[in-house]
Amino acid sequence: MKRDAEGEVIEFERGDVVWGVDPFKQDSDMHSESSHDDGGVAPRPWLIISTDAVPFHPEQYLCLTLTTRAWHDESIPLSAESWVEGGAPEGSSIMPWSISAIQHRFLDTTGDLVARLDSIPDDEVPENGYQGHLTDEVTTEATEQVVTYLEATLIT
Repeated sequence: MKRDAEGEVIEFERGDVVWGVDPFKQDSDMHSESSHDDGGVAPRPWLIISTDAVPFHPEQYLCLTLTTRAWHDESIPLSAESWVEGGAPEGSSIMPWSISAIQHRFLDTTGDLVARLDSIPDDEVPENGYQGHLTDEVTTEATEQVVTYLEATLIT
């Protein structure tokens, strides 16, 4: 993650895990004081897989969903060794088939968005919505799986 001179988050980088809106998950706390114009959707952690080689980076990022639900065999499990910095609850994994392009403004740079969740105690809210940074190996594995899925769609 990159910050400006005042300490504001100006760019997330490949491998960063940050909380942001999930357009498919409705927010049960619609009266929140969030500073984000998020349309009432709830936050979730996202893995940034894009770099400045992708158009519109850092205004928009290619992201993969993280989850604590390990219901799919093709999810990529995360262990303590998967993290260079930060971490996630035990049983967390990446869903490499769940890719989204998310604008920077919909990622949590203040901690306000994720602080709305009742499931996260106040003393465990990630600072600036930043969950941490995954190893290059894990990020590459997830990205390669996305490429495999996309390549398979080209086969006729």
